[in-house]
Amino acid sequence: MKDQYLSEIIEHLEQNTSKEDGYFELCEEDEGYILYIKSNNDGLKLFATELLKAAAEIEKNESIPNKIKLNINENEEWFEGFPIEYVKQANRDTKPKNYEQTFSDKMKGFDCVVIGIIVLTAMFIGFKTMFNWLF
Repeated sequence: MKDQYLSEIIEHLEQNTSKEDGYFELCEEDEGYILYIKSNNDGLKLFATELLKAAAEIEKNESIPNKIKLNINENEEWFEGFPIEYVKQANRDTKPKNYEQTFSDKMKGFDCVVIGIIVLTAMFIGFKTMFNWLF
């Protein structure tokens, strides 16, 4: 995206978005395994503005450091949740790593079935033994 267009978009968002009405929160669920955003329209626009500023900084300086600081403070009225300190630049060929299911992940459901079978077998053998003692 051209630097001029990016600057126009940032300026438009800053002028037409209310920090007082904006709400943006980064939340986690299930002990951090699920992350989600709770936000209203102005909050999304404010967060997008900060990301676009980081993109403009990347376009401006080809030899930038790996980390681009975001100007989102914990004291911002519109921002809640755990803070995002910086954007880490990635190469074009960098792709997110897919989670590969391990053997123990695959066996979790099977483990419960096996334990259940063992417990039921032990109970059956115990009842049969007790029946033989009594009769």
